[in-house]
Amino acid sequence: PGKYVIEQGERRWRAAKIAGLAKLYCVIVKDRKPNDQARMVRQLTENIQRDNMKLQDLIQSISQLIQNGFNQTEIAARLGKDRTYISRIAALASSKEEVLKLIADCAVNDAQTAQILNNICEKSTNIAKDLEACKDKDGLISRGSAQAVLDRLQKIVPQKPKKVVAFED
Repeated sequence: PGKYVIEQGERRWRAAKIAGLAKLYCVIVKDRKPNDQARMVRQLTENIQRDNMKLQDLIQSISQLIQNGFNQTEIAARLGKDRTYISRIAALASSKEEVLKLIADCAVNDAQTAQILNNICEKSTNIAKDLEACKDKDGLISRGSAQAVLDRLQKIVPQKPKKVVAFED
């Protein structure tokens, strides 16, 4: 009561606060339900255009929309994104625990890189070591470094066990 939710323009509002403006004019004020799905789509539509939107936030938002009954095609259409992009983001919600931690820590902020990391986890016999090998000196993971580790793992072909022949004396 007596408070408002900023659906669009939060960054402008924050900038106005930093600039010391006492008043900020808004265009539209509407009464809405707190869990309005359309509001969530509008906010995501604005935020998804940011270059610095956290991958974890995007995964959570897409997952929330799916839980609320939207399918990937509807989400893609509303956000102006390709369905395969939405599908890739949605699939990351079920990533390996180690990959989700890297996403949460912002070591990786690219959906395709996160998928490569999931593939590394599937092929690795030492996940912690292989994921660590993907990091640069700042602890960040690029698509190229992750792909290099995955390529190395794919070249390792498990050897077939040798047939043991026993002879009786």
